[in-house]
Amino acid sequence: MLVYSDNPKRFDGFFPSHAPWRKIAVNSGSEAETRLLEVLGCTGEIWSTRIDRTSTGFWSRVVAIAEAPWSQYDALQTLLQDENTLSEPAACLALTGLGFHGQRGRPWKAEPGNLHLSVFLAPNRPVQELIPALTMLPAVAVVAAIQKATGDAIRPGIKWVNDILVDGGKVSGVLTTTQIKSRTVQACVLGIGVNLARAPEVAPTPFVPKTSCLADSGLASRALELSNFFWILLGELENHYLHLLEKGPSDLFHRYVKASLVIGRKVRIMPEIDTRAGACHTSPEALAEGVVESISPDLSLKLDSQSETISHGRLVLY
Repeated sequence: MLVYSDNPKRFDGFFPSHAPWRKIAVNSGSEAETRLLEVLGCTGEIWSTRIDRTSTGFWSRVVAIAEAPWSQYDALQTLLQDENTLSEPAACLALTGLGFHGQRGRPWKAEPGNLHLSVFLAPNRPVQELIPALTMLPAVAVVAAIQKATGDAIRPGIKWVNDILVDGGKVSGVLTTTQIKSRTVQACVLGIGVNLARAPEVAPTPFVPKTSCLADSGLASRALELSNFFWILLGELENHYLHLLEKGPSDLFHRYVKASLVIGRKVRIMPEIDTRAGACHTSPEALAEGVVESISPDLSLKLDSQSETISHGRLVLY
């Protein structure tokens, strides 16, 4: 595994201490490596090392940036537009940074001590095998990672579609973007934020009444430290992704439903609102309201009040 960092000292404890760092030019590697570093905002020189951190060698590259100049999730999406310069899994970690956001550009503050991870995968599989499994993948992996890190002392749940809650507070959000060509998912980018140490100050809304962090649990678990949780989550992403490619989406869907917080709950589904600056915001009418009876494999919701399933919108829990 190749590791790149703009500031190795800021990542003490993340990587083996015996792994020697050397300074290299950003454009000294392959075209794919150069492009990866460039879109992440790396210029001039950067530090590099090679480690044997996983037994399978699944992750080809890890880029660890102390302060990202912009959203790494957005940066990796640029690679999708570049016709896939990457062909192997890569993970990008930022300690903090600018321009981080949630679904549809909703603002999110990157607090030090929390996890800000973006992942590039190149499955090159038919759409019917992976959509919407790739939406479920990061949410299920986060739930599994938190349970593993806490020895099941914390059991988070998934609020449709991609928020992870603990005791009613949002501790994580995930994003997925895919590149589809000729009915094939050639590549995808996953964005994952987990509030480990701090709960970002975000104005409460009906959709996210409060934010919280795993440190609020009071558990003195070293596994919840960023340097350790990072590797736990990478392991869960690897395991669930490889299982998806080998066995299909049924297990992933089962785990998603098992972790769901909405089945059997009364909910209101509201339309999406444009959060861009200058957008005109009005108070829209609800798309639907009722008790969630089930979640379909395509992640649509069956409400007791509706004859048709609900496949889009924002959910308010009662």
